[in-house]
Amino acid sequence: MEHARKAAQYIGKAVRLLENIVGIGGMLVFGLFIMYEIIARALGFPGLSWLQEFSQYMFIISIFIFCSRAVSSGDHLNMDMLYRITPAQFHKPLQCFVDLLMIAVSGFMLYCTWQYYLFLARMGTSTESMSAVKMTVVWLPILICMGTMTVRFLLVFIKRVKEYITFLQETNNALDAAK
Repeated sequence: MEHARKAAQYIGKAVRLLENIVGIGGMLVFGLFIMYEIIARALGFPGLSWLQEFSQYMFIISIFIFCSRAVSSGDHLNMDMLYRITPAQFHKPLQCFVDLLMIAVSGFMLYCTWQYYLFLARMGTSTESMSAVKMTVVWLPILICMGTMTVRFLLVFIKRVKEYITFLQETNNALDAAK
């Protein structure tokens, strides 16, 4: 069991590193392209014809990458207002319910993303694209991010259920000891 836990931690670190490289590194490369574009046009040279398309893809991919990261760190916006207006004793079960809801929504979005990916595989290259890159290459990171987001919601749910069960057992033990 300990080996499985260490393997899961290793895989988690590798996924976060890859997300950092693609998300942050991609945005840095995008920034360099923008600086090149500004300098090239100021000097009268033609700019990069594919930069607008690349910027759209990088923006979308980075949003999905960091939404997935936000789930694991607990920063993902779900239903914080419900926690503020409900009594404290309902917070843990409500969090578990919200996590279940987010698993369902994220799973459905993963399914829809997969269906769209299959459509893109049949379509090939977009007619609106400036490059010859197949759309499946562009959408593969989004599909992966939707998968990691769903898995992260599931892991957060399992963690919260374990915490809630432990909380209920401790409360029950305290009540039994008070009798």
